[in-house]
Order: sequence, then structure tokens, then C-alpha cells
Amino acid sequence: MSIGSIFVGIALLFVSVLVVGQPWLKPRRRMRSETAVLSTATLESQRDAVYAALADLDFDHRVGKVNDDDYRAIRARLMAQAVSILQQLDSAATDVEAQVEALVRSRRTRPPKRASSSSAASAAQCPSCGATVAEGDRFCAKCGTTLNATCPNCGRPTTTDDRFCAKCGATLITEIQAA
Repeated sequence: MSIGSIFVGIALLFVSVLVVGQPWLKPRRRMRSETAVLSTATLESQRDAVYAALADLDFDHRVGKVNDDDYRAIRARLMAQAVSILQQLDSAATDVEAQVEALVRSRRTRPPKRASSSSAASAAQCPSCGATVAEGDRFCAKCGTTLNATCPNCGRPTTTDDRFCAKCGATLITEIQAA
């Protein structure tokens, strides 16, 4: 066996040990970075797993599989994990609530959209209740009465009973009419 193949073998062994041993080299730093970016669903599944582990531990202690010293130590560690997860869930919920509140504040501070002068002049009233309706509305927003529409091809006014345009013969889409 040549000396070169021995060096290659040692190098491959060294690289494989590094790759396989990587999770054990820096576990604490990796755990901190992973918990910072966990999603709510992941946190909820972890919370459920810790609750299940606590229930199993309590059952094992009652049955006699776990002695008192081990029970207290394991239960304290699981409770600390549960508290940490619940705190992360609370902060995630607070972040979402703050984002929603900021969005609501921004929407409330915007000035309402005003109708342009051309649309205000063309705005009509509902024949049934007198509410103002915008151009293109097929139904009154207040009472639901079907409004007169126009033909999509030629723009000629049509009535609610028309199925075809009298001018161009286009088929008019009729929607459910108010009784």
C-alpha cells in the first residue's frame, strides 16, 4: 500500500468524522438560532409534545417505573421547556396582534376615497328605497332591488326583464332577481 493512499484514507476519515459529528459540536448555538425563527405551528406541536411527555412521566411515576429523584429532575426540565415554549407562543401572538393593530390604524388614518365629479354626476338612486347607487351596480346595496343595467356591447339601457339587447341583440346575463 502506498503512502499516498494512506493519506487519502486518513483525510476521508477525518472529513467523515467532522460531518457526522457536526450536530454535537455546537448544539447550544444552533438551538438558539432555530428557536428564534420557529413558526407558530412548530411551537404548538412542540408544546403538545412536551405536554404528552409530562403526562407519560406522571403515569410512569404512578406505576413505579420512575423513582422520585429522577421524576423531580425530569419533570422540572420538562416544565422549563413548556414555559419557554409558551413564552415564545405568547410573544408570537403579541407580534401578530401588533401587526394587525398597526394595519388597522393605517387604514383608519387614510382619508376615505371620494367619488370623482363625473361619477358623482352619473350616480343614480334606487327606485325602491332612494339610496344612492354607483354606476355599474346591478343591485341596490341597501334593499337588494335589481337595478336597470346597460348592455355590455352597445351601452344601451336595459330593463331587468330583458334577456337580449334590443339594439345589438347581445345576450344579457341575468342574475337572481329580488322577489
